[in-house]
Amino acid sequence: MPTKQVFNPLTGNFDLINDQVFGIAVEDNGTPIVSADTMDFQGTVFKVSNPSGSNADIKIGPEINFEPVVLSSITSPVNGDLACDVNAQYAIKRYNAATSSWVSNISNLVYGDVNDGLNLGAGTGIFAQKTAQNLEFKSLTDGANISLSSTSTEIDIKAINIATPSLNWVKDTLGPISEFIDGFLFESFDNVSVQEIFVIFNVPPTYVAGTQIFLKQGKFFCADVSPATVRFQAISTLINASTVLGTYTNTYTSTNSAVTLSATTNLITNIGNIDLTNASGQINAVAVQAGDKIRVKLYRLASGSAQDARLLLDSLELTFG
Repeated sequence: MPTKQVFNPLTGNFDLINDQVFGIAVEDNGTPIVSADTMDFQGTVFKVSNPSGSNADIKIGPEINFEPVVLSSITSPVNGDLACDVNAQYAIKRYNAATSSWVSNISNLVYGDVNDGLNLGAGTGIFAQKTAQNLEFKSLTDGANISLSSTSTEIDIKAINIATPSLNWVKDTLGPISEFIDGFLFESFDNVSVQEIFVIFNVPPTYVAGTQIFLKQGKFFCADVSPATVRFQAISTLINASTVLGTYTNTYTSTNSAVTLSATTNLITNIGNIDLTNASGQINAVAVQAGDKIRVKLYRLASGSAQDARLLLDSLELTFG
């Protein structure tokens, strides 16, 4: 049997051995290269020096391609060709002409490191997956009140500080009745009159367009129990340069649900989040912008419990996002 050179992809070296089943026969014009000859593997190119041969027409058989490739892209392979499969962790595969397929009859030789990514800890991971030789990571987006900036080596994440405007509620003679109870000032809404209170606030200059605006943390109590309900609702009106007094086309009605009372009378209860814009920060499909004014009319719907609902007015907070 001729002397053969076997290539070891793990080390990049050739070992001169005899009669290996999967050896690579190296010939110079049909004459096997022997131990007196020298070979060097440089990148993906074989350099052969054979003092007894012509140093031309060096043949490495069968044809071999250790550059990672998509096997289906190889044109006209012949039986016995070897290739490194980029889609199979760089396994070396042999072409079988009888079945017209690449088969793994060489045991899991690997081209380079088998790398992968791993998210540590209990937080949200940024590693997504490995596709072929690519490690793929999720990108960061700037959500509500968050800014992102990056350099060649760093990503800076900052919270945008939005100053919350103070809320100075007003009412007319048909508004709810003010009651001072145990040191707290309440506005008492019945379930018949649809009594209203109003506030106008400026959208702060740091507001990020597209951010939803809410009234939150509102507290009330009622001398009634479950399954009775109470529902407060708001109508927001966008006031900007195109607004005509008395003609308000850009309005939005909150979608918050009724609150079911507890089994304890007079229990301080949260009225829930009252949305003043839609989820995209719009009123009547018009985007709210920094510097706009918004008028809010807050009232109790004439349904649910027949008892008065007393709202702790100072408990209402304006939030962005």
